[in-house]
Parts: sequence; structure tokens; C-alpha cells
Amino acid sequence: MYQSSWPGFPARTVDPIALPIDEMGGGTRTTLPIAGTGASDGVATPWYAQSPGAGLIPGTFGGFGLLGGLQSLLGLLQQSIASALQGFGTPSNGSGSGTVTRQPWSGGADPRTVLRDADLSSTGDPHLAETGTDANGNAISKHLDSMTAHGDLIDAQIAGGYRVSSQVTAPQANGVTYNKSVSVTTGDGGDRVTMDGSGAVSITENGTAISIAKGQSIALGHDEMVTENSDGSVVITAANGSGGSIATTLRTNGNGVDVTAHAHNIAVGGDIVNS
Repeated sequence: MYQSSWPGFPARTVDPIALPIDEMGGGTRTTLPIAGTGASDGVATPWYAQSPGAGLIPGTFGGFGLLGGLQSLLGLLQQSIASALQGFGTPSNGSGSGTVTRQPWSGGADPRTVLRDADLSSTGDPHLAETGTDANGNAISKHLDSMTAHGDLIDAQIAGGYRVSSQVTAPQANGVTYNKSVSVTTGDGGDRVTMDGSGAVSITENGTAISIAKGQSIALGHDEMVTENSDGSVVITAANGSGGSIATTLRTNGNGVDVTAHAHNIAVGGDIVNS
């Protein structure tokens, strides 16, 4: 005999390995096996009062008490939601461990190269350059001239994409051109920052125009940041959540637009890298 743990119910004889689940009485009694051990008086410890590690499955009510069990289930639900969001490619700005995890690439072999720290630029009339170190710490020093437009001047491994493209002026008498405008496109093409040769800046977020002032920073909707410096230059930064990042600076040079991107621990492609 023992006093029922539920107030208002009569004392009842309980099988040491079974717990009644028909406390309201009536009909044939049904029992639920208990995985815990019996107490010294031969009465099994109720499932809702067992201590952790009492033979029940971890994470269920038995190992943690009723309140703890509910908290555990809520925690598991939160973890499941977080995992589901990660499965959809939700971006993150965390610094990460420094390991580069490539985004999927379609259309053949992935042409992007992992760079530890490198600068990629198109400046002047215009001169293209790639300098710095690759993933193994080897030095990179590449220079070439290209007076044509580039739809894929630079692209980086960022969720939703990160692409720098350029348009050039009409050739002068000696054939020289300049970058008439340079654009950075992110967010699956929905976000775009463009500077023209006069230094004018236009920004669209999901196709909607937004304004920016000198000294101001704006977070776009896909974890990218746009900052206009006091000298009128604009910086567009993004991180991939695996320790990789890229920051592209646009500024006018009086004849056109200079563009310089710093890539850190990230896979980068485009005409500057692959030329």
C-alpha cells in the first residue's frame, strides 16, 4: 500500500513494475511498464518523479521530471526549427572556424579559387590586378589590361551570390576606355549597388530604390552592408558564415570608377581571377 501521488485519490496497491494509468477508476485496469527501479518498500518510483539516468530514454519526461521534460521538448523543437532554416541556406554573419564550404555550382567544374587574403581591382583605364595569397599561403601577383566591359568581373562564394560587373566608356582616340559604371549585385539579383563615373550612387533592395548619405551604413536584406564614406566612396561587404568575407570599394577617379575588392578566406571567381 502507498498513498497515491495525486491528491484526492485513494491509496492503492501497485505492482512493482507497473503503474496504473486509469486513475479515474472504472473498467479493467490497464498498466504501463516502468523502466525505473523499485524503492526499498517494493513500490516503483512514479515516472514523473524519477531522477535523471533512471533507465528511461534521455530527453523524455522520465529522465528530467515533468517540467524538465517539457523544457527538453521545447529545446528539441527549437533545434529542429534552426536545422530546418539552415537547410534552406539561411545566411549567417558569424566569423566561423575559417573552413571554406563551397556553395553549389552549376554548369561544369567550379572555376572559383579559394583565396586566403587577396586584393582584386580594376582601376584607371582600366588595369586589372590580383595580388595577395592563395589558400596555401602562396603569393599571387597577376596584372593585365582590359578595356572591355565585364559582366562577371568578380564573383564570391556568398549565399545568394555576390557579383561585381562593369560597363566601360566609349574608346577614346587612342583606344583607352574607363569604367563608366560598376555594380555589385547580391541577394539572388534582388539587391544592387551602382556607382557611375560622376560618383553618383544608386541602391536597390529587392527592386526598391533606397537612399544613402555620406557617413551612413545600410544593411541590405541578405546580410550585406553598404557604407558611404565621407569622401564619397562606397563599400559593400558580405560574409559567408564560414569565416569568409569580401569587401568591395567603389570610388570615382575623375574619368570613371575604380573598384577594389578584398577577399578573405573565400572562394572567388570572375574575369580577374580566371584570366
